[in-house]
Amino acid sequence: MFVSVPRAGGSTMAIPDYQTLMAPVLRLALDGEVSVSESVDRISSELGPTDEERKDLLPSGRQTIISNRVQWAKSYLLHAGVIEATRHGHFRTTDQGRRLLATHP
Repeated sequence: MFVSVPRAGGSTMAIPDYQTLMAPVLRLALDGEVSVSESVDRISSELGPTDEERKDLLPSGRQTIISNRVQWAKSYLLHAGVIEATRHGHFRTTDQGRRLLATHP
């Protein structure tokens, strides 16, 4: 599911919700440890937003929308046991996560 996010000037950008980002986040860590910031950069590159769109902030003004959504996806994957935290801000896919991707690509 994509959520239209209002932007300055009245235009909107389709930002995937965190549920939609869960599979891409899980796949990013298949080959080993990945950082959250690297995940945000790689997923942003795949979505193809402009530099301005990558910088769009939440209403609080403290975090980018895409970073927030990737963080939430990571959080739920961690609680599900399909990724594990390796150190602060880094994670990797667990064996359970690999099995999940093998059966539900």
